[in-house]
Amino acid sequence: MTDYPTSKTRPANIDFVLDAEALRRPARVLDESGGTQEYAVKFADGRTVRFPNVEQVIGQPNTRENPIVSLIAGTPQPISIVFRGTPDPTVEYTINGPQKEVIYLADKLDEWMSSIAGWYSWLRVPTYSLGVLAITICAPFLLWSYVLPHFFIDQTARHAWTKPCFFIACWILEWWATKLFPRAVFAIGQGERRYGALKKLRATFFVAIPSAIVLGWITTWLHDHYR
Repeated sequence: MTDYPTSKTRPANIDFVLDAEALRRPARVLDESGGTQEYAVKFADGRTVRFPNVEQVIGQPNTRENPIVSLIAGTPQPISIVFRGTPDPTVEYTINGPQKEVIYLADKLDEWMSSIAGWYSWLRVPTYSLGVLAITICAPFLLWSYVLPHFFIDQTARHAWTKPCFFIACWILEWWATKLFPRAVFAIGQGERRYGALKKLRATFFVAIPSAIVLGWITTWLHDHYR
C-alpha cells in the first residue's frame, strides 16, 4: 500500500461517559502519533483553559456550579479529538498523516469510542426513538388497564379525576427517569462522585419498581387464593 497523505474525520453522536481512564486511553494514542499534547477544556461559565497533559485535566474540580461542558484533546499534528456536551453530545476525531498511520490510529480510536458510549445511546437513534416515544406514551394506559386492577380493584374507577391524574403522574415520572441517563458525562473531579451517586439512584429505581409490581402480584394472588 502506497503511503499517500490521508485525512479522516469521524463524528459520532453518542451518549458518552468520560472518566479518568477513558481520558488516558486516547492520550496513549496521541503519544504514539508524536507531537506535543494539548488539551482545551471549556467550563459552563464560558472559560476555556488549556492544559499541557491529561493528568492536569483529570485533576480539575469539575464542580456542580461550574462543570466541564466540552473538551478538545490533540496534538498540533496529526490528531484532534473533540468532546461536546451541548447542544448534542458528540465525540469527533480528525487524523491527518500517512495512510497506514491514519488507518492504524483510526482503528484504535474507533474501538475506544465504542467503549465510552453509554449503553443507552441506541435509544437516541432516530430509528428507535419513535418506538421509545410510543412506549413512553402508551405505558400509562397499559398500566391502568392491566396492572392497576390487581392492586386497586375498587378504587381505580371510583373518582373521575383518578385516571387523568394517574396518566399525568406517570408521564412526569417518565420524564424524571430520563434524568437518570445523562447524555454527556465528564466523570472527573466532583463529576465522578455525581455520576457514582446517579448510578446508585438508577439501580435503585430499576430494582424498586419491578420489585413492587412483582410483590403486588404475589400479594394479590395470595389474597385471592387463601382469603
